[in-house]
Amino acid sequence: MATPDSGRAALPTADAVHVLSERQRCDLELLLSGAFAPVTEFMDEPTWESVCAHQRLPDGRLWPMPLTLEVDEATAAHLGAGAVLRLERNDGTPLARMTVASLYRPDRLWEVQHIYGSSDRRHPGVAETLERLPVNIAGSVVPWEDGAL
Repeated sequence: MATPDSGRAALPTADAVHVLSERQRCDLELLLSGAFAPVTEFMDEPTWESVCAHQRLPDGRLWPMPLTLEVDEATAAHLGAGAVLRLERNDGTPLARMTVASLYRPDRLWEVQHIYGSSDRRHPGVAETLERLPVNIAGSVVPWEDGAL
């Protein structure tokens, strides 16, 4: 006997959920739209380090700012390489599915000193960076479902 849901595709599942900040949501939308080309995913540690230290991607192409996704320790504890992280709005609407490639804990003070040339919290970029969640998640993202963004 058919059920009302029998014709629907199975909904994607996730190992953990992260509610995006306003900045993270903007970064996600730009990443998914291709506006951040040639960058196609949230940066891993070697790419983050290259961009912070040299304002270049590891292949030498100019890239001025790290593109990272930060999560708290509790969320990171549920993740590892290959895990799926659901990225959602603060109202619970899923926006994207991230396949985790790696996790790392960046030195935020080192980051701001290299990116902004300062660690003075009066600078809005410095203050925002130093307040970020402690764990960066690297990996690829796809929309949760068509029309999610």
